[in-house]
Order: sequence, then C-alpha cells, then structure tokens
Amino acid sequence: MIRTAKSVLVILGFLLLSLNVVGQSLSSKKPYIKQKSYYQEIPFEYVRGKIIVPVTLEGEVYRFILDTGAPNILSTHLAKRLGVILSDSIKVSDANETKQQMALVKVPKFSLSSLDFYNSTALVHTIEIDDIFNCFQIDGLIGSKDLNHSVIQIDHKRRKIIITNAINKVTVNKKSKTKLQLFGSQKSPYVWITLGDGSKNQVLLDTGMEGSYDISLKAHNTFSEKDFYKPIGKGNGAAGIGLFGTGKNTTHYRTLI
Repeated sequence: MIRTAKSVLVILGFLLLSLNVVGQSLSSKKPYIKQKSYYQEIPFEYVRGKIIVPVTLEGEVYRFILDTGAPNILSTHLAKRLGVILSDSIKVSDANETKQQMALVKVPKFSLSSLDFYNSTALVHTIEIDDIFNCFQIDGLIGSKDLNHSVIQIDHKRRKIIITNAINKVTVNKKSKTKLQLFGSQKSPYVWITLGDGSKNQVLLDTGMEGSYDISLKAHNTFSEKDFYKPIGKGNGAAGIGLFGTGKNTTHYRTLI
C-alpha cells in the first residue's frame, strides 16, 4: 500500500498477502454492480494495518479485508455455509511465491452496505490453526476485480470507504494525483512513483500490505548503486507470513531512502 501524507487516498477502479493467480481468468463472465448510478459510504475497521469491511451474503453480515493485491477469497467455513457452487480449481502463489491449488467458486451476489455486486467468483481458503483469517477474525477478502469500474476513495480520518461511478462526487487533491493502470485478470492497480534521483518504480497499490513501500530484490539490485539509496542492514530468514505459511529463508535488506 502506498500511503499519502493526507488522510484520504483515492484509487480508480499481506506483505502478509499478495496473491497472483496462475493460469486462467477467474471467470469468463464479468462481475457487475446492479445499480446504474451509485454513491455508497461504507464504514471500516482499521486493525493492525488492515481495512476490514462488512460484507453481506445471503442476509448475513461478515468481516472481510479489503485487499487490492488479491482476488476475492472465502474461508472454507463460509463457503460451506453458503453452499456455493464449485466452478474450478486453479494454481495460486502467495506473497512468498509458495504455490497451491485452490478451489474457485461462484458468488452470485454480495453487498457492501446497499451496493449490490453480482456474478462474482472467489477462491476458497482452508483455515488452519493460527491462520491469518483466525488472527484477524475475518471470513474472507474483497479484491480489486469487482471494483475496477468504480471510483474508490479510502478516507482513513473518517474510517469510510466511498464507492461511486461518478468521480465528481469525491474530492481529489489535483496536486498529488497520479495515473493508475489495472493489470491482469484481477485488475490489480499499479502506479508509478519517483525516487531520489528521478528514478521511476512501478508499484502495486496493495491495501492488504503492511507498511508504506516494499522493494523487490530486483529493484534493490538496481537502486543499490544510487546515491539516494542506502542499505543499512541485512539478515537471513523469512520476512513474513503468506496465505500458505512462512516463505523460505533468504537474505533481506533494510534500506534508507
């Protein structure tokens, strides 16, 4: 997640979890919002860097993390409770590049407040002891795919998420705005940032990530010869927990920009 100095972050459209779907598209049919014109304010909880929103499925309200770096995910318990239809099984890699097969299911309808989403799909995650889902007491993740035709404003000060199809209904700081691109079947949002000497770096706007800016090893190797980039320490181990557990031990760097 890229944070601004302001309390409001506008996007169009875990280091713990940053999923990539390998292979086919999540669905051949496009998800859609039923309302033709909409503006919805949705309250959220902010727990240890995670944005947790109330999601309504079949009349019951559940807790989901808003994670623009991931597809929609349901816990196994919730999928069984809803009786969702198994559509397929696909290979998925988590933030640590650990790959596993996950079931793909159809989600005919879910709602954020009174905003109704139709024809969605989700992956099903088997919850184990001490899992991320148990830690945050959540039932799933809302990814970026269903939001890619909307304007999303995350207002941390008011603890509100605004979802609308009219950009003139949100306030945008024109001095700090930047272009955004959506990539892949997940419609993952990417922006360009400028570093010390004018170097450009394209980064994923990941609301499921903890911290403000994580650098890939490839970018680290590129920046290490630059004056603005100062490695100040390194260590060996696993940097964090992904959806499928901790990654392999490797060298990690702490840097000053």
